[in-house]
Amino acid sequence: MISKILKARRTQNGYTQQNIADFLGIDRSTYSYYETGKTQPSTDILARLSCLYQIGLDDFVPDSYRGGSVLELECAIPDGVSLYENTEIFSKLSFEEQQLVMNFRACPDKRRFISAIKDIVEQSSSDDETAE
Repeated sequence: MISKILKARRTQNGYTQQNIADFLGIDRSTYSYYETGKTQPSTDILARLSCLYQIGLDDFVPDSYRGGSVLELECAIPDGVSLYENTEIFSKLSFEEQQLVMNFRACPDKRRFISAIKDIVEQSSSDDETAE
């Protein structure tokens, strides 16, 4: 069952349900329903989780259900989005960069988040110039 796989992946990676819900931009209770099997995550949610965990979509499908299921999941990804390219790019990021991406995705006010990052970079640059 996908629910058991979701819980196993989350706990193996040391995340809380709230961490994952924030990353996905959903309520914790919604994510909890995925793990208990009350509801099924969309292919978009599974695609984002596969990037986070650096796995393929087929890793969310139990062996006993493999057949056409993986193909159906992959076909549901929007045109122009290459899941495996994005997963490869994400996996090459440092842990800190991955955390930054996760925090950005979880932030409701993305413009404010970007502005704060720019302020930090500018402050760091001016500190470096002062030190020289």
